[in-house]
Formats: sequence, C-alpha cells, structure tokens
Amino acid sequence: MSQTDGYAGYNFLDRTRHLGCLAHVRRYFVDSLKNSSYKASKSFSGEIVKDIDEVFELERKLSTKFNDDERLNYRRRKLLPVVKRVFSKIASVTASAKSALGRAKNYALGQEKHILNIFEKGYFELSNNSAERAVKESVMGRKNWLFSSTFEGARANAVALSLIYTAKLNQLDPEKYLRKVLKGDYQH
Repeated sequence: MSQTDGYAGYNFLDRTRHLGCLAHVRRYFVDSLKNSSYKASKSFSGEIVKDIDEVFELERKLSTKFNDDERLNYRRRKLLPVVKRVFSKIASVTASAKSALGRAKNYALGQEKHILNIFEKGYFELSNNSAERAVKESVMGRKNWLFSSTFEGARANAVALSLIYTAKLNQLDPEKYLRKVLKGDYQH
C-alpha cells in the first residue's frame, strides 16, 4: 500500500495498491472557492468542504484506546457513509472541466477508489499529511545540502535522515543516537 496525493507520477507503481488523501480532495474544493470563506459560503464547494470537515471531525472522536479492528469498525459505521455521500454529491454536480469546480470534481472522482481503500484496514490514515510533514524538512533542505547533487549523495542524506527520524519517533535524542549507532556502541 502506498498513500499519496493524485500526482500522476505515482501511477508507475503498478503493483502497489494506492490509498488516497482526503485532505488533498478537500484542498481542491477550498481552492475552487477563490476569495470566499468556505464556512460562510453556501456554494457547492463550500458544502463539500464542510462535509469533508465532518469526516475529519468524526475521525478526531476515535478513541486512542481503539485497536485496529475497533478503529476500522468505527470508521465503517460512522465515516464511510459520510464519505460515500460526499462522493455521490460530487458526482451529481455539473461543472465545466476547465473551471475550478470542474477540476475539483474530476480530481475527487479520480481519487474516489483510492479514498475508499482507506476503509480496508484500521491503521490506514485519512490523509497523507503526516507523511508530507515528515519529508518536508528533507525536501526543503536538499538544495542546501552539499552532497544532494548526486544520486549517491541523496541516498546518503536519506539514510542519515532515516536514522534521525527513527530516533525522534522513539523519543530519543537524535545526536546521542547517531553517536551510538555510528560508534557501534549500542545494545542488542
């Protein structure tokens, strides 16, 4: 499984089952609102944004004590009907393919099956925002890093960042962790 936005470059991963990102679907409808506030908007896009916000609000109500099976059951009972209603509503609107609403509609409908894949396992996420935040530092810093101009240099940076993020995810001090790992001074 791979969770991504709808970027066509990911389509080459043909043996990978894709998970969509509901936040990206939402973003297209927010963009189609232009200068109006979606909370005050009575437009179709404003309705869709509010409906997607309802899905995220239901997700926030999930108990942290739920295991994956309980989380999946909750999502299928509470979130899935709302998600299906949203996509049904999106499919029903008529909009020029070149308009902002038309682009939002086409993007959403192109991602629908990938979004529905999220409801297969309890540990899947509704969006890939946390993954995007995790790689943001790498993406923003790569032009500043001396060795990222070659494939080998980029690989070295990826290895270093993987070690740093592993330490952070395990609530360890990254600098101390790197010193121990690089010295071979760690316990099995």
